[in-house]
Amino acid sequence: MAAGVKIVMEVEIDGDMAPGFPIVRRLVTDEAQAFTWPWALNATPDPLTYIEVPGSGSAATPGMRRINAFLLRPTDTVRVAVNGQIVIEGAPVMIEAGGMMLMFDGELGPGGTMLSVANMSNSLPTIEGFIAGKHLAAEEIPCP
Repeated sequence: MAAGVKIVMEVEIDGDMAPGFPIVRRLVTDEAQAFTWPWALNATPDPLTYIEVPGSGSAATPGMRRINAFLLRPTDTVRVAVNGQIVIEGAPVMIEAGGMMLMFDGELGPGGTMLSVANMSNSLPTIEGFIAGKHLAAEEIPCP
């Protein structure tokens, strides 16, 4: 079922709106969901264990392949893997406590877990976020 989504992003510098802002995006997507994801329900702190981001899909459970909007906000440090690209040292994306990852109009390649998170802290973070996107038919999936 289609979902209508509106996202407004503002950036101010010393109280003045930055050039090019605000950005207002209106999307119609196959699926949209906000999530609050307490890590304690998924796994113990372990920097080598990656947990699938809700709605992003995996090889076993296909999810959204075309990501119109994605926001991830952890309460503690996490490592994010895209398309199963897990790096033990020197993670491609590390998000500190209170930070965020934002993506618009991305596309995830075939195979593996699309978006996954590993806990890099000694506590059990809560991860909040939002994901909106479209499912791709097999003939739409770009080949590398």
